[in-house]
Amino acid sequence: MADSEMKCLKCFVEVSLETSHASGRNALRRVCLDCSNTDRWLQRCKKTKGKSNETPKEKELRENAEKVSASLGKMTAEEKAEWYKKQAAERQAEGPRRRTFETAVGTLTEERTRHQKSEDVDKWWRFKDWAAREILVTGCKHTDVKRLWDLELQKPGAITKVQRGETLLKDWAGQEDRLGSSHSVSAGMKQRMDLHRSEDLSRFQDQSSSRLERGESLLEADRLLNHSNNTNQESQLLRVQEDMEEAAKVRKEQEQRLYEEAEKAEEQRKARQQKPVKLNSASLEHLQFEQSIERSVTSMDSYLRKLKNSFSGLVAEVKEAGVEGCPNGKAELAEKQEKFKQLAENMECFIRQKEHWQAEKDKSPPEELENAAQHWNQLYMDVCRQVKNLATAERATCLKTFMAQTRKWVSEFKKRNGKLAGKKAAASAKAAAVAAGSKQPISSGPPSGTDTQMGADLLKSVTGAKAAGQDMGEVFNLSSPCFNIMDWLCGKHPNSCLKIMAAQTKSLRDEWLAMPYYGQQKEWVQELWKKDKKKVEVSLALVAKPALAGKIDRAWTGLLGTSAAAECLDITTDADLQEVFQPCYWSFGKGMSKLFYSTDYGLTELKMVLEGSAFFMGRAIFPSELESGLGAFCEKLRGMTAEAWIDECETSGWLTCAVAGEVVGIPAGHAYIQVCEQETHGVRILKGCRRGLKYTVQLLDARVKEWPDLAGQRTGRLHTWLKSV
Repeated sequence: MADSEMKCLKCFVEVSLETSHASGRNALRRVCLDCSNTDRWLQRCKKTKGKSNETPKEKELRENAEKVSASLGKMTAEEKAEWYKKQAAERQAEGPRRRTFETAVGTLTEERTRHQKSEDVDKWWRFKDWAAREILVTGCKHTDVKRLWDLELQKPGAITKVQRGETLLKDWAGQEDRLGSSHSVSAGMKQRMDLHRSEDLSRFQDQSSSRLERGESLLEADRLLNHSNNTNQESQLLRVQEDMEEAAKVRKEQEQRLYEEAEKAEEQRKARQQKPVKLNSASLEHLQFEQSIERSVTSMDSYLRKLKNSFSGLVAEVKEAGVEGCPNGKAELAEKQEKFKQLAENMECFIRQKEHWQAEKDKSPPEELENAAQHWNQLYMDVCRQVKNLATAERATCLKTFMAQTRKWVSEFKKRNGKLAGKKAAASAKAAAVAAGSKQPISSGPPSGTDTQMGADLLKSVTGAKAAGQDMGEVFNLSSPCFNIMDWLCGKHPNSCLKIMAAQTKSLRDEWLAMPYYGQQKEWVQELWKKDKKKVEVSLALVAKPALAGKIDRAWTGLLGTSAAAECLDITTDADLQEVFQPCYWSFGKGMSKLFYSTDYGLTELKMVLEGSAFFMGRAIFPSELESGLGAFCEKLRGMTAEAWIDECETSGWLTCAVAGEVVGIPAGHAYIQVCEQETHGVRILKGCRRGLKYTVQLLDARVKEWPDLAGQRTGRLHTWLKSV
């Protein structure tokens, strides 16, 4: 049989024995390794130590996994297959792959090199070469050369060796300085093998030694043939084609054995089915039929009773949600109760088939004992078939569909009614707070920065300048940002931003744009904005996949450099605080602006623009401005005009424009505004810089002092940890 006859049960992709495992007892029912890994990932995320002891990160993972499992249950088989394929593609793009000699890598490399070398040269002299030099330099006689050679060999410091039956003498020939350059192109193939265990190492040594011997033999044969025929023949030294064919042959043999075993098992099953049923005595068959009637009646009645109890629970649930106070909801509930009553009666009619069985039981069986046993056995099989088909019968299917619709209706009613009740409760609480003259803010944290007049005026200036074809430098006095990462990080109190140009991040940006996770995140944000027109089109989302977040974090470290990364703090003990330093995707809609009263948590902030462009302007927050409280400072910034803010940034701050691929670094302890004339997406990461730590602590001090309830939250824990560093 062909390989294509085996397909994954989940994604319907053709699989082989090496890329799949059996599902259940049937060896032909296969699940590919990618789908199996996806299922294991879901199970791991849903399993926690206990809801009372789980961390916020574990809770988020569990809730997301439960949502995914619930959505999978509502998908069709085709939708599930597409979902599994998508997950497999993401895993292959983000994860490593184990290599064997079966797979080879073709390389085509262009190299440009510049080299400067200084070499000490030692030469091994043969007797005749040494003799010629001695005669030429010293003028000795031919008859004395042999004697002088023997004396030279007998000197204590002489170094000699025998090569091809001739004694050679080592002598220093001086020093050579070599300058040069080269430009070359080369093509080749590589075979690589991953080594994870000691068994892999021993297998690699065995395989590589045989391949080396084969390559040496081929090279020697080519050398002799080229020497005799005056040609330049080159043989293929690697066994790439043979390795692939051998692996395919082994795989086919294994699958052929699997199919033979499966066919044999299928033939045995069919033979057992075709084998006539061995009947018991007529009395035993009659007793078995009577007992099956009792069991079937109990089973079917229990099935209907469970459905009735479930419906009663849904009715009680929706009544508790306040359906009695809603005229439309009350009428809908009455209709559903009537509909359920009709469907339940239809099911009861189907279950009344037991009366027919009771009548058959009371009838007289055939007189011959063998025919009587056959009669009772046939009735027993009819009863079993009736119970088995109960859940798939048309009446049962209609009732289950109705129950699913009712559950959905109850859920939507509770959600709709709960939102209304929540709005009423919030309005009542706000009114009570105002009536009581409470000066405490309703929510902890600074006011929103997306609805400021300053941002709207700046956006008009940027849009107008671009429409007029002006350069941003003509409209704003763009400051010269710092381009040296170490100088910027190690500055005492830098008043300029960091700017990393697109040429330095091109490969990194291309890699991040190609990630399926980024495309999904972008689509999700755009769909979210479309659904809620009133929602501010500014989004910040954490990279939830740990493997992908680690990969992006390492890429940031590589971009900054080892020395700069050593200046940054790292948290390894608190899983919740680690999320503060985890990469995030940020998005701004078309014509959006946001005033940031400080960088997030007062830390050093790095933002890369992946798509679109963004305009940034900011300045440092001075300690004197926080004396009256962080809330007062935020209100002061909100009330500033665009002209006043631009003047402050040009005088004691910084202004810059970042296009796709560029990175902007915002120092700790700075307030800034971001303006996006077009839809823009990017990646952000926070870093705790050792040199700017005191400014971070000052801002967190002011934040906790202004909003005391933050002391028990992540802000307070980060504040405590930074003070202990």
